[in-house]
This record gives sequence, structure tokens and C-alpha cells, in this order.
Amino acid sequence: ERLGLTVEALQAFRFAADQSGVGAETLDRSVERLNRTLGEAREGDREAIKTIADLGLSLTDVAGRATTAGDVLPQLADRIAAAGDAGERTRLAFLAFGKGGGPMVVMLKDGAAGLEASSDQARRAGAVVYAELVAKGAKAKDQLDAIGLALKTSFAEGVLTGFLGDWERFHSLATDPNLRNAVKELGLNLGEAIRPLI
Repeated sequence: ERLGLTVEALQAFRFAADQSGVGAETLDRSVERLNRTLGEAREGDREAIKTIADLGLSLTDVAGRATTAGDVLPQLADRIAAAGDAGERTRLAFLAFGKGGGPMVVMLKDGAAGLEASSDQARRAGAVVYAELVAKGAKAKDQLDAIGLALKTSFAEGVLTGFLGDWERFHSLATDPNLRNAVKELGLNLGEAIRPLI
């Protein structure tokens, strides 16, 4: 959610990042930075507004909704692909993603069409799990966690009941002076046996 991408888009972009040698961590960091700049521009930050304008990106879509990094990434990819030289492409990447954004040029150099082709390849390769399935998986994990907790609690209760049995009996045994003396005697004997070894 913080990256402003749907589950499917995030997986497809991570696949593209991996295929181009960028890596998921660099992608996530870069997209998060772009999202932050978009948000700051919407809040009136002058520097962020200038950055978004220099990149030629929109703060809202045709329906007037606020855009996210996921919305503008294809637009930015086209801008980078159309840049005249490698220096300008790198400048645009730094502007969009910060000083760590240089590697993103490799992922975006073929424009929106390149991103779409990578997304299609990710889907064909089975690298994209649809949001509905991810949501079902998360719900199943929550249910399994709850079952696991209930089983652990029941197991611990069983062990304690088996170990302690009748608490009154256990308490009277634990406070029995004969048992305490026997344990003390055991400790003394153990200490005497160890002393010559030290």
C-alpha cells in the first residue's frame, strides 16, 4: 500500500526489476520515493511541484483522482525512453527516485511498452499471484495462526495439568520438610563430589 501499487502491479514490476538486474529492494525504495514526492507536491511543497513538473508527470488522473507511483511509472518510463542521451536518462531517474535511482534507468529504458511486455512475461511465467488469491492466502494464514495459538495453549495446559496433577498434592509435596531435606542432602553430596575436581 505504501508503494501505491496493486498487488499484481507490484509483483509484475518486481519481476521486471529482477530481470533487468535492478532488484526488488531498489525498486521498492525508488517507488516509495516517487510516491512521497507526489504526495508532497499535492500538499503544495514547491520543490516537489517543480520535480513533478520537470518529470512531466500528472498529480491527478483523467477522473481527477490523485495519482500514485504505479499510475505514473509508465509515463515516466516513456519520458526516460525518449530522453536524448544516457546522461539525461540518468538525470531524470535521479530526479524521480533520488540518488539511489540510477539503476532504474535499465528497467525503464524501453518505456511503457517495455514495462507492459515485462508484466505480460511475468504473468505468463506465473510470477504474478492475483490479489484475490493473495487475500485468501492472508486470511488462511490468519486462521492457521489462530488454530496454532489455540493448539499451543491447549498443549501447554495439558502438560501443566499432567505435570502438576492435583495442585494441592503438588503443593503439599513441595512443602514437605522430608523432600526439602532430601533435596538439600542431594545438593551437599553433589557439591562434595565436585569439590575434588575443581
